[in-house]
Amino acid sequence: MPRGGSAMTPRTIALSLACLLARPAGAADFTCTFAKLGAAGKKVTANLKCHQRATERGAAVDPACLDRAGQTFAGRFARAELHPPCFAVGDAASSEATIDGLIDDLVAALRPTTERSLCAGAKLAVGGKRGAAQLNCHRSAVVRGQVVKPECVTDAKDRFATDWARAELRPDCLTGSDAGPIGDRVDAFVADALAALRPTVPSACAAGALRAVGAKTAAKLDCHAKGAHAGTGPDAACLSAAEAAFGSDVADAVAAADCPSAPDASALESRVDSLVDDVAGELGPVVSVSLGAERKFAAAGDRAPGKLGCHAVAAGNGWPLEAECLAFAENRYADGFAAAESGDDCVTTGDASAIAGKVDALVNDVVMDLVP
Repeated sequence: MPRGGSAMTPRTIALSLACLLARPAGAADFTCTFAKLGAAGKKVTANLKCHQRATERGAAVDPACLDRAGQTFAGRFARAELHPPCFAVGDAASSEATIDGLIDDLVAALRPTTERSLCAGAKLAVGGKRGAAQLNCHRSAVVRGQVVKPECVTDAKDRFATDWARAELRPDCLTGSDAGPIGDRVDAFVADALAALRPTVPSACAAGALRAVGAKTAAKLDCHAKGAHAGTGPDAACLSAAEAAFGSDVADAVAAADCPSAPDASALESRVDSLVDDVAGELGPVVSVSLGAERKFAAAGDRAPGKLGCHAVAAGNGWPLEAECLAFAENRYADGFAAAESGDDCVTTGDASAIAGKVDALVNDVVMDLVP
């Protein structure tokens, strides 16, 4: 057994990754996105309420009412960004512009004149409720880390149709037969809001493939760690076992049937094998027992599944990538390399940055391949 502990095995890697992903910080991964979607829905409702009141009085909209809605929205967005991670920060103005575009279009379509109209006022409110209700469906999906439930969206649209028909029973409508175009415009707004505020669609397939790549990288580098511990090089049977497990893991991921695009197992396998060869070349050749090399292989093998695990949580739940998760993996790696070089039998020294760069290049390439 090496000084300070044994090499990371696939089991210990899995356990350490499970601990990482169970950290309390992960519980807040959705908070920013959840709050921003809520803020967007509330602003739609509030702005259209201002226009509804004006329409029902036959008056111009009250600028103070719109200002209050805008200020409340800005405050909610600012508070949301106090709870990272967020998909983006400083995007209140662009999000508000998207909302205001919807408001302007609905007002132009439903209130072509300033004539008093209870019907037009009701229609404005109904259009706003459709948008807010659909955004609330997506908020619930964010909390669950899932795709939106179709029945929730359908229910919002059905309520819209019912309420719209009721509004058109009033005798003072300014327009008619416009439920379809207004519904389409609201749906387009919802799609635009989601593209900005929750751009990642949850995918168990992508998450599984990311974890499969991390597990294979860890397993193969663990084979090299064991070889360094024994001074014999990696065992061929150990490497073959890692290959077999990878194929099974990717097949399990694809079985989730929600892949943004089908993982190319051969290409992913080639990337991992290239990294393992690069790391082995950087740290070797190890021709005698080297506890320092063992620890370095183990640290490199821990970094890959650690970082890919962070991306897997984000991809699987449709949440922003958590910086603290990546930092945790970085710190574990740094500690592992420091411990390795504290001994006197390292084959190489001063290569922590070079190895980290190789692992991170793999992580970035794989994420680009698997996460749209």
